[in-house]
Amino acid sequence: ADPVIDMKATAFIAQYKKRISESETHWQAQPEQ
Repeated sequence: ADPVIDMKATAFIAQYKKRISESETHWQAQPEQ
C-alpha cells in the first residue's frame, strides 16, 4: 500500500475517533471506563 495514503488514512481515523470521544464526553456525565 502507498505509505502516503496509509498515513492519511491513519490521521483521518485518529481525527474521527477524537471527534467521537469528544461527543461521548459531551453527552455523558461520566465517560465509560
